[in-house]
Amino acid sequence: MDKITASEVMVAALSRKLFQNGVSQIDLEITDLELPKDLSDNDNLFVDAMVWMTNEGLIRQKGLASNGNGGTFAVSCVMTSYGFSTMNNMLEDSSGKTTLGGRINEVVSSGGNWSGPGELFGGLLGSFTKSISS
Repeated sequence: MDKITASEVMVAALSRKLFQNGVSQIDLEITDLELPKDLSDNDNLFVDAMVWMTNEGLIRQKGLASNGNGGTFAVSCVMTSYGFSTMNNMLEDSSGKTTLGGRINEVVSSGGNWSGPGELFGGLLGSFTKSISS
């Protein structure tokens, strides 16, 4: 899996988990996410995605800490109102119109092939970037 696809998958998995929790703050580590096997232990990408999403204003967290097993967990994570708004932006792809959050949920739930060409029309990072700049 190339770096951009891996990044999209990680951001999607984090977004789905936090979106499902609403405004409830949760501690989160990579093992809490539904990820393909080749990403399920990529703690560095998990940390990078958490930092990116925080810097972009999509989520809030109180910090990152060691989980005592060589991994990292994020403390008191929650999606921001801006993150919720972004997840509700409309996308149109080959499957029709849906929200970004709905499309993320479909792909994660179906165990879809994340590395397939054109997955999530334009890519999740592109969609977030487009949403952010709107």
